Amino acid sequence: MPLVTAIVASVVAVAICAVSVSVRPIAGLDAFEHMLIDARFKLRGPRAPATDRIVIVGLDDAARARYPEVFQTRAGWARLITALSAYQPKVIALDLFFSAPEVILPDALAHRVKMVAEAPPEGGDPQLVQLVRDVAEELRGDEKLAAAIAESHRVFLGAFFHGGRGASGAAPPGLELARHGEAADSGGGGERRPMHAAYVDFTRHDIGAGAVGAGALNNFRDSDGTVRRMPLAIEYGGALYMPLGLAVALAGAGKPGDTRYIAGQDVMQAMGKTLPVGPAASLSLDVLGRGQLPRISAADVLAGTAPSAALEDKLVFVGFTYAAYDKIETPLDAIADGIELHATLAENVLTDHLLRLAGPAWAIVATAMLCGIVIAAQLRRVRRRSWLPPVIALGGIALYIVAAQVVFAHGMIIQVAAPCVLSLIVLGAATVGGLATEGRGT
Repeated sequence: MPLVTAIVASVVAVAICAVSVSVRPIAGLDAFEHMLIDARFKLRGPRAPATDRIVIVGLDDAARARYPEVFQTRAGWARLITALSAYQPKVIALDLFFSAPEVILPDALAHRVKMVAEAPPEGGDPQLVQLVRDVAEELRGDEKLAAAIAESHRVFLGAFFHGGRGASGAAPPGLELARHGEAADSGGGGERRPMHAAYVDFTRHDIGAGAVGAGALNNFRDSDGTVRRMPLAIEYGGALYMPLGLAVALAGAGKPGDTRYIAGQDVMQAMGKTLPVGPAASLSLDVLGRGQLPRISAADVLAGTAPSAALEDKLVFVGFTYAAYDKIETPLDAIADGIELHATLAENVLTDHLLRLAGPAWAIVATAMLCGIVIAAQLRRVRRRSWLPPVIALGGIALYIVAAQVVFAHGMIIQVAAPCVLSLIVLGAATVGGLATEGRGT
């Protein structure tokens, strides 16, 4: 009875695993798998970046207190980009976009102020004329920002794609900077198909026309709210677009736009490297942990006190890091800054720290293997010692968990939840069958 019960339960368990990994994830197993992935990261601990070329310039609380105009006006942003460009970084990547014109005064009033500033009335009070001109100068924020971006020759813009059904809107001018180099889409790919976007938020062309690159700001949050993956491709209007971190990594390697990708495939070629592509054309992030990526306050950049060596020829990611704004949860940090995701993706690609997800076949084989151990432990000669079957089964499961950690250290994520949980259920079924047999014998 224990042996037959284990065999029948194993067949059911393997079938459930196949459905879970190939058709539709079982909610409980999916959440447990996420928890176990995070546990593997925590066992490994934080990791120092494998390159010193990536730097985060944060709009933090110090910048907010000392230079509030950066947070409030386009002229403030222009000043920051100009100050940062003076340090000669390789790339300035913005984790934001300017999708609307700056509004300081109502349009009609702003127009009147500009007209008076350009052609003041004869005999007017010089002080009042100068006051009007000063106000008109403040209304030129978009022009100043556009000039700063164009003069920098190193600004990468961010774009946020909104998923949805139906046809995509028209691609805004400049978005082509974020396109993959060589890409094709035949409409296939199953779960690996890139997400489809219905519309996109992007910087106005009159502001960002001088940018040299662009990339998507999207990320994928799992069911528990934690970010573990970033999209490598997003489909919009029939074209495929890359994320900001990948675009910056390509520029850092001196190979901008050097990608080859067919939608739905399990790999992408980028600057001669093979990137693993998971569900929804995503890449699993090898997160570094809190405080690992070097940071410089935007306040120090604006004050000119930031160390030159810390920014020269670096790949600089600029984003909000103050207070509780734009915070996300990663396997190693519950309140990481959103800008870290893009910097982490660039670090992973540049340094080949690429996590690969084992396919569904692996989970099915692992479940069958662990269930096989449970079945073998139900043989009569083993069951002569009642304590031995569960010890053998639990030992096999423990060894599999250890192996998962070892494999993770070498860049592979294998599924643990489904094989272990389902084999434990088979062990429980076999144990119940054994107790029922003993009861009948008594």
